[in-house]
Amino acid sequence: MRARFAISATGVNGTFVYLFTAGTVAPLNTYKPSSKLQSLGDGGIRAAGWPICTWYWASLEEAERTFFRTYCPGTYAQDVYIYTLNNENDWVQCQTIMLWQPEEAWANANTVGFTIGFKVKNEVPL
Repeated sequence: MRARFAISATGVNGTFVYLFTAGTVAPLNTYKPSSKLQSLGDGGIRAAGWPICTWYWASLEEAERTFFRTYCPGTYAQDVYIYTLNNENDWVQCQTIMLWQPEEAWANANTVGFTIGFKVKNEVPL
């Protein structure tokens, strides 16, 4: 069910805005349980860093971009909450740091190839 993607500034039940109600299509979602892998002396690897979630759209209209800008007016925003799919394809609520894409490409009034990143601070199953 792709309609469950949602965002909130407070994380309180009832404050989440589902993307479809904001006129935004569901993103292509990726979720990595760690942001990097570290090599170990025995040849193994271990996961390290924050879990990372990304939402990607091939194209966003200006109104959709403005909607997301309300949650992240600068380069990043602390404590933005999202409903998203994790790497097990389960719906979770995440407390995140929202990261705005540093460069944007435009075609007419749309931004193209747009990605929003989220560093996951806390994850709770829904």
